[in-house]
Order: sequence, then C-alpha cells, then structure tokens
Amino acid sequence: MEQRYFLIIRRWFWLILLAAIFTSGITYVLLRNQPPTYTAKARLIVGPGIDSPNPDLNDLRTGGQLMQTYAELATTRPVLESVIQELNLDLSPDDLKRKIKVKTDTETQILNIRVTDADPRLTADIANAVAESLVGMSPSGTDGPEDQIKQQIQKQAIKLEEDIRSSEALLAELEAKLQTTTIPAEERLILEQIAQERGRLTEARRTLATLYQTIQSSYTNQVKIIEPAVTAEPVDANLRLTVLLAGMFGLMLALGIAFLFEYLDDTVKTPEELAHVTGVPLLGTISKYKVQNSSGPQRFLAYVAPDSAAAAAYQTIGTKLLLSGYVAKVYGSEYQAEESPAHDGDEQPLAIPETNKVPAVLVGDTDTDGDAGEVASNLAIALAQSGHRVVLVDANLHNPTIGALFGIAGQYGLSNLLVDTKSPVHPVPVDWMPGLSVLPAGPSLSNPFELLTSSRMVDIWYALKHQADIVIVAAAPLLSSADSLILASRVDGVVVTVKQGKISRTALKELIASLRTLNAYILGAVFDYNKASRTLLLPDRSAAQPMPAPTPPKESRRQEPREAKRRPLLKSLKL
Repeated sequence: MEQRYFLIIRRWFWLILLAAIFTSGITYVLLRNQPPTYTAKARLIVGPGIDSPNPDLNDLRTGGQLMQTYAELATTRPVLESVIQELNLDLSPDDLKRKIKVKTDTETQILNIRVTDADPRLTADIANAVAESLVGMSPSGTDGPEDQIKQQIQKQAIKLEEDIRSSEALLAELEAKLQTTTIPAEERLILEQIAQERGRLTEARRTLATLYQTIQSSYTNQVKIIEPAVTAEPVDANLRLTVLLAGMFGLMLALGIAFLFEYLDDTVKTPEELAHVTGVPLLGTISKYKVQNSSGPQRFLAYVAPDSAAAAAYQTIGTKLLLSGYVAKVYGSEYQAEESPAHDGDEQPLAIPETNKVPAVLVGDTDTDGDAGEVASNLAIALAQSGHRVVLVDANLHNPTIGALFGIAGQYGLSNLLVDTKSPVHPVPVDWMPGLSVLPAGPSLSNPFELLTSSRMVDIWYALKHQADIVIVAAAPLLSSADSLILASRVDGVVVTVKQGKISRTALKELIASLRTLNAYILGAVFDYNKASRTLLLPDRSAAQPMPAPTPPKESRRQEPREAKRRPLLKSLKL
C-alpha cells in the first residue's frame, strides 16, 4: 500500500508541485500589492482595580463578569454611531465594526480594544474614542453618579480639615488663656471650653478618617483607561509564513485531487504498478516512438533504429525471454549434450535441443482494442538479429495485422493450414531479415475458436518448432478472446503486454488468475507506453492467394552448425 501511494505521488508530482507554486505565487502577489495596514490598542480596567486597598473577591468576580458586558457594548450600534459622529467618519457602523477587535482577560480584568485601519492617525483615534465611550457609559464616568458622590465627599473632607484646623487653633488659644488666668471661676470656664472643643476635634477627625476611607475604596462597576492608544504600528503580514501556508494548502489540495482521480481511475499507469499488481517479472518497458504508415522493413523500429531506446527495450525483452523461457526449456535438463567440434580451452560442449523441443512464446495484449502484432514483430526481429531462427505467427484470426505489416497479407496463412490438414507447414521467409520467417493469419474464418483449439493446431506447433529456434505467436487480446487463453495454455510461455492506462488493476488480476488456472506459463509482462492506434495499416481481409512452393534453404545455411549461430549469445550468457 505504501508503494502504491509513493507511485501515485511520483506520477502526479508535476500537479502537486505546480499547485504549490501557483498558490504560493498568487498569495505572494496579492499580499505584496495590498496597501499597508496599521493597528492601535487602548487598554481599560473593569472593576475594583489596583486602587482599592482591600479588594473583595466577590467584587473581583463581579468585575470580571461586567468586563464581558463592556466588551459586547464596545461594538454595539450606539457606541459605533457615537464614534462615527465624534470623529466625523465616512463609514457605516458595520464597516467600523469590522475594524474593531475586543479581547478580554478575566484574570487581570484588562479589556483590550484593538483597531486596524490603513490610516495610522485615525486608527489610534478610533481606539481611544471607543474606550472613552465605554468609560462614559459606566458609573465611573465623568458625569456618572460615582464621580458626583466622590466630589461631594471630597468637599466634606476639605470642610472638616478646615474645621479641625480651627479647633486646633482655638484649643491652643484657650490653653494659653488658662495659663495666664488666676481667677478660679474664669479658669473653670476655660477648662469647660477646652473639653468641649477637644470633643468636637475628636469627632471631626473620626469623620475625616471615614471620608478618606470612602474616597480610597473602589466601586465594583467602574471602567478606567489605563493605557490610551498613542501611536499606530504597522501590521506584520507574515509574508513568508502566509506564502508557505498557501503553498502547503495548494500541495494538500493537489494531493487530494490526485488521490481522488486515482480512486476513480483504477487503470495501470506505470511499470511498477504492473509488476506490483500481477506479481510476474517485468520483462521490459517500451517507450513511445513514432512509426511509419508503411509495410516492410521501414515499418519496424527494431530494424530501422536498432540504437533507439525502444529498440533496446525489445532487445532486452528478447534476452530475458531467452533467460526465462528459452534457456530454461531449451538448454535445461531436457536436452543432452552432443559431440561437437574441437573447442578452445575450458569452453564446454554446446547443448543441442532435441527435436520438437523448441519453445513457442505467445505475445498477448490485454487491451480489447489493442494489437500484439507490433510488439511481437519487433521482438521477433530483435531475436533474429541476435542470430536465432525465428518464426512469427499471426494467431489473431479476428483482426490480423502481421501480414499487412510485412506486406504479405494475401499469402497462404494459418487459417489455410487449420482448414487443410494435409498441407505442409511452411512459413514465408523474410528476405530482408535472415533467420526470420512469418506465418500470416490467412483469410477470415467463421469458426476460429474451434480450429485454434483443435489437434491440428498442435501439429502446426510441432512443425513450426521443428523449423526454428523460437516461435513468437501474436494472439488476439487476452481479455476479449477465449481462443487466445486456450492458445496460452498450449504454448511454452506467455508474455502479457499492457498498455498505459488501458486496463484496470482488477481486470488485470483476473486475467493473470485465468492464465494460471489454465496452467499457462507466464514468462513475464511488458509495459507499453504506446497507444494501440500506432498500427496505422488496416489488415487485408481479402481471400488468400495460394502460396508458392517454398524455396529450399541454401546448402550453406542447411549445413551451418546451429551452435555457430548461438555461440556468441550463449557465451555472453555463460551457459
């Protein structure tokens, strides 16, 4: 599962990268083109505050609750309208409300009024105006009852202080008279006056202390500005962080889109997926290439461009076929060593295959609209170029193409051999590619399934294997042709070709399971990036012409040791 996720990310990496770059770029441009904004903050305290000598816990709790109320009042329409009128703003209450953010702190009873605007001076003015409006609405405002009461208490305290000073002066005067008088009656009168004045002085001082305590005590419902907005500061747009977050958002969005498409599209799109889904060896990957709309040697990439990447892929597939199927079956324990001419040093005698032991490999496409003829033809040419005798058979009797590709569509073919059980099996030699012979499909048949699965087909395999080192069979699409599945069980090995995005994982798994159920030996799979429409030639479905008698092989070729042709390849494979 992790490997599949990795493959999805790698396949959609271009979209993920493009989305991240696009969202980051758009965000950067938008932020850079925006005018600068400023912010100003005014701070208020709600409740008893720090000026109360002995604040009560209940008063503090009440102040915290009142702070939430004042926070809501800060953005009400009456407050906003009063600020607009005071500052003569060309704004609606709703526009002004969007500029104001109020934040409360119940632990400190601090109320923060933050204003954001493009004008730095106006930003501070709005913050202070809102704060002053809240103070004016509270009892502690300039015209509130709390302020009036405190003013009256302060006046009484001032009057008492004057009375105390007068009493103290009078007491000093009476005590001075008492020291100078000698008349007993006058002395008693002065003492009585001193006692009365001291009583009034004591009472005045007690009252003054009470008034001072009252003035120093704080009220619960009070609002004070502790820090007005002085200057507005520019707002840090966090350009880098915002651009980074935008890029991450684009990346996640692209990932979501990619996984959604992958969930909806279950087709096999990469060679890694092909190997993971099928569990069979990946023989090779054929890159895209352009073909000519012609027939003959110029039609085949393996012949006209042997140094290209696609031709190298065909050569690699051919080598792997030799290693996996041909070598294992031909040069394995089923064959016995034969006396050979003298050889050098430690070179070992070559293994000579027994008669009727040359393997036949079926090449079948999974796409219902596909054609294995292109892959099979280039593969046969690549094997012939390596010095092997190859017979290429077009077993796609529903939609034959190999005859048209080689320019022999009207020749005597496989369908004729299936009908005429007495006819000898002689494929058509390809004059421009030594070692390669082709058996075209022949004319159309009404019952190809019965003939392809008959015993006559077994005899044809026997005859073809006797004439070649390896037989390459191009079959009809495996998903849509039952006769191809039967043929797959009767050949020595099967190569499944899969075109990019043409078959779902489920269908491919079912196909592999069907082949294994029929005991077909799956040599491996080939991933093809080319579309099926690259086979531009239309097959010739006209009646087949009688094939002329085959020309006997030249004496030099007939006597040429088969070991001499295989020696370079076998030596390179260290067999």
